[in-house]
Amino acid sequence: MLEVAHDALGIAFSRKSANVLIYRSTLRALGQPEYVRLLPNPSRGRLALQVCAKEEMGAIRIPKSKATGKPVLICSLVIQRILWEIGGWEKDRNYRIYGKHFPKNEIVEFCLEDAEIISENDFRDPECEIQS
Repeated sequence: MLEVAHDALGIAFSRKSANVLIYRSTLRALGQPEYVRLLPNPSRGRLALQVCAKEEMGAIRIPKSKATGKPVLICSLVIQRILWEIGGWEKDRNYRIYGKHFPKNEIVEFCLEDAEIISENDFRDPECEIQS
């Protein structure tokens, strides 16, 4: 299992469950927003996670308990299909990407070319480890 820094701005994608996992560190960098949206950019091969208002198109609510303590999982077949196509990703694999924060724009941007294949065991937020 790969070691991941707790402050890494990450996002992960599970093909099997169609879940998008947003790292708590990513939400912290964005100021613990109540709403975010995923903005794929096919021409640049990028994905942005942007803070938004609930009225904005594509707004996804982040429950307060999830924003401060538990993994944030979003199920989206549409985003999954778009990203696998844009990224040229292998169909039955899971992926993780680390991004760059742009505070002025309230965005964390991820380059799809930088995605790494991960196992089901690595589809987790490093801050939400199960303690034995």
